[in-house]
Amino acid sequence: MSTSERNGHQRAMEDCDRAIKLDRDLAVAYVNRRHALAALGHLERVAEDYQTSIDLVPSPEVIEEAEHGLESLRSYLVSV
Repeated sequence: MSTSERNGHQRAMEDCDRAIKLDRDLAVAYVNRRHALAALGHLERVAEDYQTSIDLVPSPEVIEEAEHGLESLRSYLVSV
């Protein structure tokens, strides 16, 4: 990952952190932050944001997306 890409992900994560501080129930901020966190390698925090997304929006679609994402995360962790 280039420095520019890394900086972009870092800024995105920080923007989401600020949005969450303003509104802890803003589910889209957790969704966006987990993409930035994954790109930066903060995998434990990605898992936490998946769970928060489910807690905030317990719809079948969100649960399915989170389960798929967590399974992908587990597979990745097993492979490294």
